[in-house]
Amino acid sequence: MEKINTVQKQTSQYIKKHFENIHPEKLSENIRTIFNIFDVNGDGMLQVKELRLGFASMGKFLADDEVESFVKTYNDRDEYTLDEFEEMVRQLLNIPKPPSADPEPEIGPEPAQASPEPEALREPTPVLPAAVPPPPAP
Repeated sequence: MEKINTVQKQTSQYIKKHFENIHPEKLSENIRTIFNIFDVNGDGMLQVKELRLGFASMGKFLADDEVESFVKTYNDRDEYTLDEFEEMVRQLLNIPKPPSADPEPEIGPEPAQASPEPEALREPTPVLPAAVPPPPAP
């Protein structure tokens, strides 16, 4: 059990060290890039084997059970979605996720429509003269 705790701490420190110098505005993009590189089978989930291979590619060699233990520290399953992976990295860095660029629309009353001008304030509509017949021929 102590070995697992040591591995969890070391792995957490390793992830923090990798991401800590990235500007917060670029963090989501960088996490997404790493996620996509690690997601070898392209199913949108990082499984234990993919994380182990990903960590190995970064120089951190772990056994499957060590990676599984680490993953379960932050997730009750043995895999991560992109959002879960980002949440874990941000939790390690103590950097909250910024608000969405496209916030959900608020539900509420429709915005008030500009009421038409009262009749008395409108410009009168110009009246065109009636067609005048041409003058009689001499």
